[in-house]
Amino acid sequence: MDTSIRVFTPQQVADIMQVEVQEVFDALLAKELKGVQMGGNWRVPERHLLTYLDLDNLDKATFTVPTLTGISWGDAEPFDHKWPHSKGQKPNIEHHDRAVEAAIPVGSTTWTMLIGFCVRWAAGQDRVRANVFWGNSQDKSRTPIVQFVAGNDFEDNHEMASVIRKPHSNRALVTPSEAPPVEYLSLPTCIYRDIVNGPNAARCLAVLATESDYTTMARHAVIRSHQKGWI
Repeated sequence: MDTSIRVFTPQQVADIMQVEVQEVFDALLAKELKGVQMGGNWRVPERHLLTYLDLDNLDKATFTVPTLTGISWGDAEPFDHKWPHSKGQKPNIEHHDRAVEAAIPVGSTTWTMLIGFCVRWAAGQDRVRANVFWGNSQDKSRTPIVQFVAGNDFEDNHEMASVIRKPHSNRALVTPSEAPPVEYLSLPTCIYRDIVNGPNAARCLAVLATESDYTTMARHAVIRSHQKGWI
């Protein structure tokens, strides 16, 4: 039996759809939205919510996340990236000793995406990090989008996690009690601290990917780019 099926409370569904929770109850009682009632409590399986959103009440202007299947990723040259730093501080230059890049179609435009791997201290230890950029390895004006951090069991399962931020915010994180932005419903998610466990690790929702799952990393980066108004 698959125990990884995701379910949502009526309040989480309301948060996703940005409506009052009573409207969710009305849709459940009218059997417009399929759900399961146990002990007087409603739960909505993810597949039923996705079906409902596809058929009803979905703003046609909502961003459709590309599947990015069939994308050809090729090896890129190792590169250094200079991160922003305050005046008077030593420049923060990070070396990426391994990288891949691909042409990513977004709407009618194709963008070059670069994923570089480095090692950086995080949550109490040195960890592999995958930084996702728009641009190529030779483009010093490349734009960082999202970062994936190796989990505590990385050597065994190669899992990495990247925090999910609230739309239109540069810092605010989506907490485990909040429903993720609707664009993330088709991506594998987790609680960040369950994967990256250590001092100062955030307890928030995160995208989960393995070290070689460039498609999931890219889809997360495309969603974040749209939220920031870049695409």
